[in-house]
Parts: sequence; structure tokens; C-alpha cells
Amino acid sequence: MVCAGGEENGARLACRLQQAYGDFPILIITGGTSSDAVRLANERSYTLLQKPIAPDVLRRAIMTALAMAGSSSLPG
Repeated sequence: MVCAGGEENGARLACRLQQAYGDFPILIITGGTSSDAVRLANERSYTLLQKPIAPDVLRRAIMTALAMAGSSSLPG
């Protein structure tokens, strides 16, 4: 999948970073529901959190992402 062109958004940036550094967990936090960023986030299976986010939901999402990162090598 090519993630270039158009306006920049968090999902496109995440896609470019994964292309450059390999696969790592991504959390996308948005207030939008029908944007290109949401579509791309869903296509790439990024964790998508809708604003407003309860602190416990955000904490669980971060802990899950960290656990996923711990089971694979991180870019760097």
C-alpha cells in the first residue's frame, strides 16, 4: 500500500514511519468519523480511538500497544 499524496494526517504519517522503520503499534486518536485518516487507520488495522476518550480506555490502549511492542522488535 502506498501512503503518499494528499494532505498529511496521523494515519499517513504512521504508514510512512512503518514503511521506514518496520512494523510497530500505532494509536490514532481522532474526533473525526468519516475522514481519509479514519479509513486508512481501519485499512491498516491501527488502533483507532475516538475523542473524547476516557482515561481508562486510553490507558488500556497504551498498555496493549506496549505489550505488542514488547513481543516484537522496536524501530530504532
